[in-house]
Amino acid sequence: MSELQQNIVIILGFLGEWFLFSFPLLQGSLELSEQTDVIGHYKESAGQYPKVSPWYWLLPPLKVYLERERVKKMLKSGSFSGVDKRQLRIFSMRATAWFYVAMAGAFNGIGKTKEVLEHFHWSESAWVFWSINGVMLILGVANVIIRLRISKQKLAKSKIESLL
Repeated sequence: MSELQQNIVIILGFLGEWFLFSFPLLQGSLELSEQTDVIGHYKESAGQYPKVSPWYWLLPPLKVYLERERVKKMLKSGSFSGVDKRQLRIFSMRATAWFYVAMAGAFNGIGKTKEVLEHFHWSESAWVFWSINGVMLILGVANVIIRLRISKQKLAKSKIESLL
C-alpha cells in the first residue's frame, strides 16, 4: 500500500471512529424526542415535570440520566396508560443503549486520535492530543444539536403548511 493510501485509510478510520460517537448520540436523542412526543399527549401531567434543558447535551451522560429520572417520576405519578408507560420505558432504555454506543465510539475515537498523531509523527504533547479530542467531542455534540433543530424547524413548518 502506498504512503498516500495509508494516510487516507488512517484519516478515514479517524473520521469513522468519531462518526460512531456522533450518530449514535443523535439516535439516542431522537429516542428522547419520541419519548417527549408521548409525554406531550398528557400536557397536564407533563407540565408538573419540567423539561430537561438541551444545554445538558454538553454533558450527554447527565442529559440521559436527567431525562430517565424525569420519566421515572412521571411513571410513578400514575397519569399514563399502560401502553404509554411501556412506550416511555422502551424509549428510555433505547436512549440509554444508544448513549453507551456513543460513549464506546468516543473512547474508540480517542484511541484513534493517538494512532493518527503517532502515524503522522505529530506532536506528542498531551495538550494537542486532548485539544483534538475536545474539538471532536464538541463537533459530535454540535452535530446532534444542529440536526435536532433543523428537524424541529421542518416539522413545525410542515404542521403550519398542513393547517393552510
